[in-house]
Amino acid sequence: MTVELPHDLITKAFLAARRARDAELQHVLLDAEHAVAFARLVDHPYLLPLAELVENECTTLAGARILLENLLATYDEISLSEPLFFGARFETLVTSKVTQSELRASLEELCSEELAETFLSAVRRYRCIDNGYGIVPQRALLEEEIRKKNSRFLQRVVRISDGQSPMAEKSLKALRRNNGAGSSARMDNRAEEKQVIDLTRMQ
Repeated sequence: MTVELPHDLITKAFLAARRARDAELQHVLLDAEHAVAFARLVDHPYLLPLAELVENECTTLAGARILLENLLATYDEISLSEPLFFGARFETLVTSKVTQSELRASLEELCSEELAETFLSAVRRYRCIDNGYGIVPQRALLEEEIRKKNSRFLQRVVRISDGQSPMAEKSLKALRRNNGAGSSARMDNRAEEKQVIDLTRMQ
């Protein structure tokens, strides 16, 4: 059965999402002017992924590509000695002095020092926002999550070049089994960790 869709379905969906976001910002920030300024930071072409990379060592696939296109990061192709990932080729983001200085310069240009710290503080409260197309970490974070065998994180990691997971499905299944054993201890640890926000599971 074919569903008759309104011609403005996409525009209505985007406008509804924007209104809900702006209303939440004003509710939390308690000031319409601050809410508008904060929204400008979030809507900036590359500021959010730049802040995520600097503060959280990780951003989305789309964010990683934007940063590379703007020469605000580079990437390395690496392989790891961990037996579970033998043969896997990862692509991890690399920051530079330019990455740090551009974040500071952009925030100084766009907002007050107080609002800049509010923005960075909000970014630090999560690890990354996964919109369903994967995330790209820095090497140190990737190695840490592999050491912890964190399948919830690792199953989201993708290569920048093709958007595909570098890990074989059997490796991911083995990780999930490991996470299932001793899950109560991991739940305790998870509460203390920065979380990946999964936009594909919102209800």
